[in-house]
Amino acid sequence: MTSVESLDFARLFVAVPLGDSAHACVSALVVRVAALVAGPGWKARVTADDDLHITLSFLGEVPRARIPALEAALSDAFALPLEAWTELHASYGPIEVLPEGASSDVEIAPRHAWLRVADGAPLLTALAERTERACRGAGVPLPDGPDHAFRPHITLTRVDRAPADARATLLALEPGVLCADRLERVTLFESLPRASRDALHGQGRSAPHYAAIATFPLRAQAVAAPGAAH
Repeated sequence: MTSVESLDFARLFVAVPLGDSAHACVSALVVRVAALVAGPGWKARVTADDDLHITLSFLGEVPRARIPALEAALSDAFALPLEAWTELHASYGPIEVLPEGASSDVEIAPRHAWLRVADGAPLLTALAERTERACRGAGVPLPDGPDHAFRPHITLTRVDRAPADARATLLALEPGVLCADRLERVTLFESLPRASRDALHGQGRSAPHYAAIATFPLRAQAVAAPGAAH
């Protein structure tokens, strides 16, 4: 993409940021991941503190002229309470390493490590579906295909090179559920251009490279008081 093009388009995604308590817990795990991937045989980048989130939908390159309509559609979508949920909770862990599995003959080299959502996946799926409807309603087409199927997770590290025991070592860092969270908001983010990312990233712990464009508070469905009239 040229510099002229980058002024006209923004690389966008919609995500749920972590609550303060969960953020501190996951951030402590990322410190351990960073120490691991700084060792011999590794070339990897860990997620910066300010970038910890659960992606709901990746929008790709969106004309900047379309962003006001997108913001309005997302605002309308999340102004409504989330039906079927009276509490907006999730929990995170254990670590998963992708690609998954290995054959009897060949160990598959890891490319990503993330925390999966142990509890709250149906809620996050509902948020993702609401996000996608809003995006399409605003005239923003979404990438399709198996690579873009929704799998709620928190990315910890992206791996370019790793030693032979990398998979087992990563999995051993957090074998169980790590923490609980309360989901409070959805945010429309811009991913900074590649030149900016390359300038910010280094070996080990990465600098933040996502900018929040707009935030939308979440509301659960209210519970009727006992004896209230219907």
